[in-house]
Order: sequence, then C-alpha cells, then structure tokens
Amino acid sequence: MAVQDTPHSYSICLASELGPLAMVRCLAHEMIHLSQWLTGKMIDLDDSRSRVQWMRRTYSYRLAYRKHPWEIEAYKYDQAVARKFLDLWKREVR
Repeated sequence: MAVQDTPHSYSICLASELGPLAMVRCLAHEMIHLSQWLTGKMIDLDDSRSRVQWMRRTYSYRLAYRKHPWEIEAYKYDQAVARKFLDLWKREVR
C-alpha cells in the first residue's frame, strides 16, 4: 500500500509474507501510484482518503477497488515495470 503522508512524503508498505517476485511486482505497483501522485494525475482530496481526484474527476474510495482508474492503470503496467527491474538487476548481479 502506498500512502501520501504529506505533499512531499510518501510511504510504501509491503507484506512480509510475499515471496521475492511478488514483492517486486507489489513494489512496482505502488511505485506507479507514487508516479500518479507526483505527476498530479491522482490527488487525495482530504486526509481521510475518502475522495480522490483522478484526471480532473472526483471519485470515492467506496467505489469497488478494481474499478478505481488509478488501480486499473497500476495493474496494467506493474508486471512490465517489475520485469524491467528484474532484468536490470540480473545484469548487475552478474
């Protein structure tokens, strides 16, 4: 889970029970959310995280998780980002 703590501070929490590959993919997914915040595509509108502005449209977090447009985007790219990271990492380890 990624959380915007302040306008310039973010936290990413990963479940320790995830295997190495799942953890890399989860981190990639959360880094996509970080990118969404940094580019202004996604803006949390209040501290309770009940409302989000996505591309100038306001959404409620009560909307089903997989219907959040920011999640749709993150799931679309997380596997490719994780694969790219692992490919680069393997080259560096050799």
